[in-house]
Amino acid sequence: MVLWVSPETLGRNLFLLISALIAAGVGFILIVVFWTSIKVALWHRGKKRFEQRERERTHAPDGHRYPPAAAGLCDRCGRGFESVYYLPSGSRLCPNCYGEQRAGDHPVAAER
Repeated sequence: MVLWVSPETLGRNLFLLISALIAAGVGFILIVVFWTSIKVALWHRGKKRFEQRERERTHAPDGHRYPPAAAGLCDRCGRGFESVYYLPSGSRLCPNCYGEQRAGDHPVAAER
């Protein structure tokens, strides 16, 4: 049994098949690029949020950097805290006592 296929029909069908494969490939590439762009944008946003939280944790509102902190006892009030600032002078102050000391050092900041 001999099947006869028109060259014109075969050409159209091959053109449609190849065009569909190319369109699917381009569509797949566009979806991957779009998805990757979204992930990169979300990563940048998360990075900025982390940097902002880290800056709030390590810097005072006036821009002054807090000294290193760890758990310990405050030298001024004698209570234990999860976060005690270790000053360059060797003393350890809790956040409240450190704030009071900074306010005493900078009267202009205390008036605000």
